[in-house]
Amino acid sequence: MIQRIQSLYLLLITALLIAVLFLPFGVFQTSHGAFEYTAFSIGGDAGKLAMPMWFLPILSILSAALAFATIFLFKKRKIQIRLCLLNSLLMVSLSLVVAVILFLFKNNSPSDFTVGFGLPMPLIAIILNFMAIKAIQKDESLVKSWDRMR
Repeated sequence: MIQRIQSLYLLLITALLIAVLFLPFGVFQTSHGAFEYTAFSIGGDAGKLAMPMWFLPILSILSAALAFATIFLFKKRKIQIRLCLLNSLLMVSLSLVVAVILFLFKNNSPSDFTVGFGLPMPLIAIILNFMAIKAIQKDESLVKSWDRMR
């Protein structure tokens, strides 16, 4: 199970999406102060909450849980591929929501944005997910070739 490369990819996806919850996406520098953009909110210097968010953590947790659950379906490769495709959809929607919020906040107030460590994590997870899908498909074709030999 864990010795398969796609299991390692899925485990890395889980770790990256959990890290998204704790790492900031970046910092907005405005004339009113600095606002840190995290998965839970965009907060200011004096603890002012500029914009609370609940959908980013939910998308991140759902996607991480789906990637982790997919690891244990190693005997059902077709279902594993479908769940990985669903997870890709979730991660793309997570990335789009992060980008939309980034551009909305940036357009509403003139600010400089400094990129944080959390911003590229969903994109890296999407790439790893496609690599996992390719590895699962490779396993499936190997099993089919062995079935033809029997």
